[in-house]
Amino acid sequence: MCLVVSEPTIKGCLKVIDRFEPVADSFEINLPQLDPALIGDVFHSTSRPCIATYRRSDFMSVFGYTKLPKVSDESRADSLKRAVALGASAADFELDMFQPKPPAEALKGANESHVRGRPRGRPMEFSTDRDAVRRQSDLASEIRDAGAEVILSCHTQSVLREADAIEIVHAAAGRGGQFAKLVSQTPRKEDVFELLECAFSLNRKSLIPFTLMNVGPESASQRLLSVLAGSSWVYCRPPSRHSYAGQPTFEDTKSFIESLGLREL
Repeated sequence: MCLVVSEPTIKGCLKVIDRFEPVADSFEINLPQLDPALIGDVFHSTSRPCIATYRRSDFMSVFGYTKLPKVSDESRADSLKRAVALGASAADFELDMFQPKPPAEALKGANESHVRGRPRGRPMEFSTDRDAVRRQSDLASEIRDAGAEVILSCHTQSVLREADAIEIVHAAAGRGGQFAKLVSQTPRKEDVFELLECAFSLNRKSLIPFTLMNVGPESASQRLLSVLAGSSWVYCRPPSRHSYAGQPTFEDTKSFIESLGLREL
């Protein structure tokens, strides 16, 4: 169980970590809104592993941040390396990091690709550009050499098909990722079955541990069900206005995991 911490201040992060330290397995720390000079205090405040992530400014709106400055991928990469040097146990970055900006028409077409009203087509946040892949691999190598682990993530913005899920996870492993994080769209309840089929298939074929999540109606409960199909961990949220409602609460996650007899807390 990984608790996602997105508080606006270091003090707020420390308060959340102190509350959940006895029961959470790990913490994901969102960096863009935090004072970079004090981030090390967060990592050293807990004995649990901390995952450092520096999402793009538009992504951070899901946590209630709408006025963060745009930061280049190079600067985000530097922030992740700095976080590892300050004590982060892992760093998470996207599989389209360092991707050259696509033409506006190509991006528009990708966003408007639908089948029966469902987003389809090539997954977003997944680059196969040769230079981007090389730079992602180099960044992963630097993070591992510094003693931390690498999570490579892909928010697909589409209904994820099995073949695409396998390609993404294998690419994550090939670029030096030790874990893969995939997010699928599930605008209809029927899409959840396809999501679970992807998880079952990945559980058989993935080269590295993964978590497969969704965005859509009832996503909080469906993210828990993914554990039954092979996801290795669950992101959950604390009671905070800077949390994403699509994630299950920590209490619901704890109850679900305990009900399966998978662990004792």
